[in-house]
Amino acid sequence: MKKRNGSLVLKLLFIIMLGMMVFVLSGCGGSNASIEHDPEERFIYFTAIEGDNPIDIKMEKGSGELKVAMDNGELRIKLTGAEGQVILDTDATFSADYTVDIPESGTYTLHLLGKKASGSVNY
Repeated sequence: MKKRNGSLVLKLLFIIMLGMMVFVLSGCGGSNASIEHDPEERFIYFTAIEGDNPIDIKMEKGSGELKVAMDNGELRIKLTGAEGQVILDTDATFSADYTVDIPESGTYTLHLLGKKASGSVNY
């Protein structure tokens, strides 16, 4: 009977250890998402973003450009004005340059809507 209990204990320990390894290797449910914005260089770098990530950017009146370089995931970009008017709304899953008509100089909101998206935007 003692040998059987020892075997059961070893099996339970193995199952507990296996569960702990799965928990640790899965990242414990945490996120490693990050967004770095350098307004002076007009550059945004993002890693593993999820959902809507609004960033205020300054744009000058006239023709502007957004250069998107994608590394991973899916991304949709949406540029809106101070009154909420949509300047650009497009799927940006692939690297591309987008020309936008900026009606007046000021602060605009760039929405990065991601699904595990990583990459960068120059504006």
